Amino acid sequence: MPVMKILGTARLGNLSGRKASEILDCLEKLHVDGIDTAPTYPKSEILIGKFLAQNPGCQLKIFTKWGRGEQLSLDSFKSSIYSSLKAMKVDSIYSVSVHNRKISEIPQEVFEQVIKFKSEGVINKFGWCGDWENLSLEVMNFDYLMLPVNPFVKNLTLVDPLNKPIIAMNPFANFFWTYHHWNIIERFYNNKFRRRFNPIPYKYLNSQKKAKMPPNIEDLISFALKTKNINGICFGSTNLKHITEISECFNKY
Repeated sequence: MPVMKILGTARLGNLSGRKASEILDCLEKLHVDGIDTAPTYPKSEILIGKFLAQNPGCQLKIFTKWGRGEQLSLDSFKSSIYSSLKAMKVDSIYSVSVHNRKISEIPQEVFEQVIKFKSEGVINKFGWCGDWENLSLEVMNFDYLMLPVNPFVKNLTLVDPLNKPIIAMNPFANFFWTYHHWNIIERFYNNKFRRRFNPIPYKYLNSQKKAKMPPNIEDLISFALKTKNINGICFGSTNLKHITEISECFNKY
């Protein structure tokens, strides 16, 4: 089964409406399968809604989220879904993910509402999206997991017993494209994400520094595709050249 290519749009709202439209217009031509958004991504759902209204035959799968900065309640869940539908000017959404909240905190009635939404055709899939520290084994009610997967992640084997499809988030990490010096990458991780996100395995980092060969995009996509259960890769970029080259890399695997 082909691995889905999904564009993450967390920074889409930083662009002008014209530039955002240029990127969205090219996605189907580049054989990108879906768009990942969230109510907390500034203007992202609104820009996607304008694009979809102008392209009624668009086949892109829309992934949105619920939970970050919101109460974990049935009313909050329903309100968030209806707000996303309105913002994107659609009657249904391909997928909704719980946005980086502890699975144990989600009320059972939310899962019951998911079943109802599915039966009504409002959503097709329900997943969980977040950092490794919030992942637990309580994943029975989810269709997939969206997780950071890249060479800096030490605990990929944790997904094996979960037996769920995985959408890898930014397996190549955006800053690889801009910075080609390991000292910058190392300092960035140490200062910003060492405790909160994907801890660097220093043996891997040091071996790469000695080789003076930072991984290129193909290496990192290949890494993600060789990871068990991967059936999608979500990459965030607001640069059409990057998106084009990333999309072309998929054709080699």
